[in-house]
Amino acid sequence: MAHLNISVSNLPSIIHNNIPVITTDLLADVYETDKIRIQQNYTRNTNRFIEEKHFFKLTGSVLKDFKNRLSLSESVKSNHSMLTYGIVGRNARSLVLWTERGAARHAKMLDTDRAWDVFEILEDTYFTKHKFSNNLTGVIPNYTTTEDLIALVDKLQKVIHEGDFIPAGQTIHEYHLPKTGKTLSNIINDFINYPKKDTLHILLAWLKKDGHNVEDAERVLEYIRAEMKNITLAIAKLRTHAQYIEHVVSQL
Repeated sequence: MAHLNISVSNLPSIIHNNIPVITTDLLADVYETDKIRIQQNYTRNTNRFIEEKHFFKLTGSVLKDFKNRLSLSESVKSNHSMLTYGIVGRNARSLVLWTERGAARHAKMLDTDRAWDVFEILEDTYFTKHKFSNNLTGVIPNYTTTEDLIALVDKLQKVIHEGDFIPAGQTIHEYHLPKTGKTLSNIINDFINYPKKDTLHILLAWLKKDGHNVEDAERVLEYIRAEMKNITLAIAKLRTHAQYIEHVVSQL
């Protein structure tokens, strides 16, 4: 078995869909088992693993984007590109990423002292250090309203225009976007669900293409989008409950 020899405390940070995940190779390494054992656990128990709950399988353009992000990122405690850790081969056509629940399921199936001990460490450190609330402390307060989030987006856009993300010594290019005739609801909908149509995301893409470092800005946008999605879902649930209550009351 070829181990990557990476300690649990020094695992490269891998984020997908705004949550920390871990590859099959890394999971096998820290659990001190063979990669094939992790793969067999899955193939022999596919009914026990639910995609997007226990794992993500990346292919096509999603995998390509993931590789691009890795090539621009570095591990938490290393100056080497995360590709050097063997997280994903440059020619790989697919990649499986395990969530906290997926890692727990593998620990249960392996049922070794090492696996359980390591998972407890992963649970206490790796899978919690990137939790939304910890990353945005002081940025997005509790009970944030939609108006607050829109204000944050506007503030971020102003910061970008002022050049805070422009590397020193580089010329600031002029970026011109036509005024939009969209309604407020369409602007919010594009920001949440169709970032390629969103003015702020388009601007970041242009900056990134010109060689500017917008990694932190992209990360903040991801967090804001995730929170706005949560607010949208919460509002929908409240409306459903309100309709149900109204129906029950009307029957009294």
